[in-house]
Amino acid sequence: IVSNSVKGLEKLIFEDLGFNRIVVGCDKRNVSSANVAKRNGYVQEAELRDFRFNKTENVFNTILIFSKLASEYKKDK
Repeated sequence: IVSNSVKGLEKLIFEDLGFNRIVVGCDKRNVSSANVAKRNGYVQEAELRDFRFNKTENVFNTILIFSKLASEYKKDK
């Protein structure tokens, strides 16, 4: 279900809006979200260590950054 949603959003962003790049991020501990990005062909570009402060847990969280280019989207179609 999630991958179908990703594909629909990619179509909108790349084909309808003409963007060249999609960037997504998730908490490093959120392995499920990172796996969704990887399964859908996103490339990990960065690991932002202690990037965001989590007030609830009183700690800094590390964020993973993934991206996909329009050229990669077109190849995967």
